[in-house]
Amino acid sequence: NYAGDQAIKRSIGAAVKSSGGIRPDADISAIKVIRNGQVFNMDLRGMLTGEKVPSMTLMAGDHVHVPSTHSFNDQLARPSQLTAPGIRVFMSNLTQPASSNSQSAVDREATRFPYGTRLLNGAIAANCVGGAQSTNASRYVILVTKNPLSNEIDIVERSIDGLIQSAWNDQSNPVLLPGDGLACYDSRVTNMREIARTVTELVVPTTLIGWL
Repeated sequence: NYAGDQAIKRSIGAAVKSSGGIRPDADISAIKVIRNGQVFNMDLRGMLTGEKVPSMTLMAGDHVHVPSTHSFNDQLARPSQLTAPGIRVFMSNLTQPASSNSQSAVDREATRFPYGTRLLNGAIAANCVGGAQSTNASRYVILVTKNPLSNEIDIVERSIDGLIQSAWNDQSNPVLLPGDGLACYDSRVTNMREIARTVTELVVPTTLIGWL
């Protein structure tokens, strides 16, 4: 029997969550608590399935180790007692460069999503999807993410059309991780339109000067 804040704030789940939460490669069936040289093995899979889990109140000096399975499990990337309630993702969706953050609607806070949000949902939130189908559907999105297994930066490029058609595929539509970046690029039609507009802006003034 415990009183005060011990039962809530000094549990293993609370400690893991306050430290950033488990990653998609975590092995929550083999969590270790090391206390004064003694190792306690804890299986916390029940926190995701609703089954009974072992309880242990942490003390000062305890060390909690969550091993890695060295492979991703998308089932772990969702709100739970062991994960952060949400993640921050940084976005860019500009047809033309903006002269200020307010003009491009970029606030001081990054866009926040529930943990488990996938790339297509992030692209929709960034307004990459929608508009005229013949001109906007050919856009593509770039995902900049840090692989927690290799600690290297991975660049993932997906066309919006392909992403919508293969939204069910976990490989094509990956889970967003904290600190990921999304950038949307326009279709060839929009690019050609911008090129034509730039040429017009250069040619028309030159022609007017010739007339003068």
